[in-house]
Amino acid sequence: MTTPLPEAWRAQLMAMIRGLSPLDGALFSGGPGLSPLQQIGVYREQHVLRHRAALRANLPGLTALWGEHADAQLDRYVQDHPSTSWTLERLGEPMLVWLEAQDAPQEDQALAAVDLAVLQVFHAPAPRPLDPSTLTTARLGRSPTARRLRLPLDAHRWRAQALSGETPPPMTACDARVVVYRHEQRVRHIELPAAADALLAALEPELGLTVSEAIDAALRSGADPKLLSEAIGPWFRLFVERGLIEAR
Repeated sequence: MTTPLPEAWRAQLMAMIRGLSPLDGALFSGGPGLSPLQQIGVYREQHVLRHRAALRANLPGLTALWGEHADAQLDRYVQDHPSTSWTLERLGEPMLVWLEAQDAPQEDQALAAVDLAVLQVFHAPAPRPLDPSTLTTARLGRSPTARRLRLPLDAHRWRAQALSGETPPPMTACDARVVVYRHEQRVRHIELPAAADALLAALEPELGLTVSEAIDAALRSGADPKLLSEAIGPWFRLFVERGLIEAR
């Protein structure tokens, strides 16, 4: 006669798998090769390994920075932010908030911001096609495949070097306006001058502005008129070529 499972067995099992309660083999029958405690231990180990692998894949810059301490950091993060989605691709979304709450080093936070921007634009829907010949009359918005970042350290440079197999020098202080974007199925980044960044910032995805309206908005935000006038032609051309803006 089998022993009935307790009413809250699923909650008990998940708590053990997630490491929130000690392993207990009472819910398992064991078998020829594994004891009941070893059976639940297998589930626990697989949970840890799958979550680490997902976070390493989606936050490669941050885990490269952490080096040999990455697994311990990732395990701590998962304890505080267990997966709430059907896909582990979203597991790292609260990482920047978690790092801020931990008062983590600025390097960690900057790299997490770049990693998360890369992840977002990689999975973003394709932008609406934009005909360059209608640029002066079309209503425009920033593409979902483009994310603006304001970085206090050159984390974008450090990340690119580390992921290419180099040993990058320590990050240096800066005030970098970086756009992470997807173009031709690849995720790239470009650093913008302040005036060009102000122009792109004005093109919020939901607004749908004309070129002249975007220029007015950039000027109201404090962009230097002279620098902005110099940026209009070449930077709008780059925005179109790289798919940073779309027709609204």
